[in-house]
Amino acid sequence: MNRSAFSDIVLLTFCWLIAIFIIQPTGNFPLNDDWSYAIAVQRLLETGNFRPLGWTSATLLTHTLWGAFFCKIFGYSYTVLRWSTLCAGWLGILGTYVLVKQANQNRNLAILTALCIAFNPLFCLLSFTFMTDIFFFATSVWAMFFYVCFLQNEKKKDLFFAILLTSVAVLCRQLGLFIPLAFMVAALLKKRFKIKEIPITVLPVFITVFVLFIFQFWLKSTGRAPEAYGAYIGRLGQAIQERPGELPQQIAKNSYISFLYLGWFLAPIASCLALTKSAFNWKRYLLIALPVLLFFIIKGTTMPIAENIIQAEGLGPLMLYDVYLEGQANVPAISVIFWKIITCLGILSGLVMLLFLLDKLLGLFTALRQWQFSQTQILNVFFLAAAAIYFFPIMLGGFFDRYLLPLVLLLSLIFCLGWDFTSFASSKGRQKTDKILLRKWDRGRTKKFSIYLSSFLLVVMTFFSIAATHDYLAWNRTRWLAIDELIEKENIPETLIDGGFEFNGSRFYHTNRRNREGARYWWWVEERPYIVTFGALPNTEVLKKYTYQKYLPWSKGEIWVVKR
Repeated sequence: MNRSAFSDIVLLTFCWLIAIFIIQPTGNFPLNDDWSYAIAVQRLLETGNFRPLGWTSATLLTHTLWGAFFCKIFGYSYTVLRWSTLCAGWLGILGTYVLVKQANQNRNLAILTALCIAFNPLFCLLSFTFMTDIFFFATSVWAMFFYVCFLQNEKKKDLFFAILLTSVAVLCRQLGLFIPLAFMVAALLKKRFKIKEIPITVLPVFITVFVLFIFQFWLKSTGRAPEAYGAYIGRLGQAIQERPGELPQQIAKNSYISFLYLGWFLAPIASCLALTKSAFNWKRYLLIALPVLLFFIIKGTTMPIAENIIQAEGLGPLMLYDVYLEGQANVPAISVIFWKIITCLGILSGLVMLLFLLDKLLGLFTALRQWQFSQTQILNVFFLAAAAIYFFPIMLGGFFDRYLLPLVLLLSLIFCLGWDFTSFASSKGRQKTDKILLRKWDRGRTKKFSIYLSSFLLVVMTFFSIAATHDYLAWNRTRWLAIDELIEKENIPETLIDGGFEFNGSRFYHTNRRNREGARYWWWVEERPYIVTFGALPNTEVLKKYTYQKYLPWSKGEIWVVKR
């Protein structure tokens, strides 16, 4: 490792530690779905057996082992499990840096992309939970790093580590299969489908599928398979068979949502790309962007429009009874103006992304007709195939916004390949465009402006991610304080408390959570006298209010304890 790479890693680590210090990951309580994964870790530590909860649909094995490793050293708690994910997040950030640098050989782009990943709202919040997304991301990015090394140098040790890490990713979440499948496509093109080269190109797919098959056979034969295991694939297959007519609408909806979100997430990179890439056609972009932007403004579409992590109120699902089930507006949303700006940014950046992808595809099509691929084009095939294969099941079925996180990385890699924003290639088309759009600006000024704009967008996203993640942990910390006081000081049995999704799931999970006839029934509890809420709830009396400090916006938030 040279001195510049070491200093970059120190910089990225320092930024990550500063974010952790501001957000504060402490608190022995679950977040989102991670209580179900934590129970799998607890069972493994207590019995030595891997027995995931029925709520689990992912393979989960390696994620459980990762959490158990930390708990074996520091003791079992949600705080320790949260730190295990923060460590995985750090490895994912460093993996992004080395992957971009390996593929592009550009230090500045590697740092920019790693920071865009680290302070992406999805990555930032999920790193402070024990959800599977971050561990899956970290193992995937390092697996792709070794596949890239093999495609460049064809060293067998790189392929060995790539297959090993792919297996780890697949044993966390089944979708990890997208990596060896994409490698197979790129390697076959590189080897021009030579018969003698086929075994080495299909070997990663064969081994990974075999590992997954053996694991699933072991789960079912030993009675360990969770009730929800593979439920997503099952629902997807059922939708294709029973409701094929709805698929075009579903595909259009999911693609539209992905376009807006990915445009926002990639804005710091897309802004540099549009301003510094000599091949970027500003006339074509403006002819498309202005009508599209006008259409969205007239239509009134405003993010967020997907479910799970990103909410109008900030980050993190608000799964307390009053807001989630009764629809009470007890948590104020962030300014509508903010979300309109984010939506416009997503549109403008998303169109840059689409136009650049189109140019990439046209270039690959030309190379395919001539049957001549450069090393950069082979890597483009790898990342494009990975993005397409990963997005295919998400596009067909319903998805949460957090599923888009690997696509942020893959599209960043596609943008970074063959692009050096520290220099400007000359072209007549670009010079003509510059005369129209940037008459008084020389290329040096344009370069500076692109860096300032990219930095500004990154800082805004970083501020939002850190502040909103802080608020999510703050209200959850206060919620659990209220529950603990009910149980310990007021001697209220936990069976009489509705503490929200995470409390109910971690305490009372069972396989049937559907509404029962004649009873209000949600998240494994019927109507209970003591309810933890964000605010007022009809037909209840207020027992106590707790306050916490919010950063976004700077104000006092409240958690209430009410009684029917």
